[in-house]
Amino acid sequence: MEAGAATERRAVHPIVFLVLYLPFGTVAGYLSVALAYQLRKSGVTTAEIAGLIAFATAPHVFKVLWAPLVDTTFKTKGWYAAAAVVVALGVAIAGTAPLGPASIGYLGALAFLLNVAVTFLGMAAEILMAHATTEAQKGQAGGWSQAGNIGGAGLGGARACGWPPIWPSPGSAAACWASQSCSAPCRCWSCPSRPTTTAIAAMCGACGAWPRTPGPSPGRGPDSWRY
Repeated sequence: MEAGAATERRAVHPIVFLVLYLPFGTVAGYLSVALAYQLRKSGVTTAEIAGLIAFATAPHVFKVLWAPLVDTTFKTKGWYAAAAVVVALGVAIAGTAPLGPASIGYLGALAFLLNVAVTFLGMAAEILMAHATTEAQKGQAGGWSQAGNIGGAGLGGARACGWPPIWPSPGSAAACWASQSCSAPCRCWSCPSRPTTTAIAAMCGACGAWPRTPGPSPGRGPDSWRY
């Protein structure tokens, strides 16, 4: 079996990726549904809201530029955990901040940073999916991940708008959902990560200048896993 592919013993159930992708969907649902709705109620024009959302989602266009950082540095689960914490804090801050025409500036910067963080989260989850599932599980894992993405978008929008109605305010609902997003990294520790590769080999492999055969870093055995 190719180095880096999960064995039956190390593979995780594909439903894990539903949980890991919930924060990814939460950010999209919160910004495009809940925050947009709350800003409109606060007197912000539709054009200003559209501009904010367009600016906030720009990192998804350019994330290819920093994708090699997730592939070649730090630890996959560390990237995921750090990004999930930033997402949780950002959603909590946005959900409790005062809203109005004067808030567009700082909300735009916050939403932009949220989307930068969520790109790192998505990349890390995809790496874990590639190396923590068997070939037979990959299709299921991809389906469950998109269920988490779409489900997170729905929950992020609905909860931050005050659903379920037990929440006293949209802000408290957003803060609660943010804390749940922050708990998602607990599931990623059940996933085996990919084998460690040298940064040069990984980056050259991406452009075809190096054989695409994962291998351990110098001084590590063939069964070393980067967590």
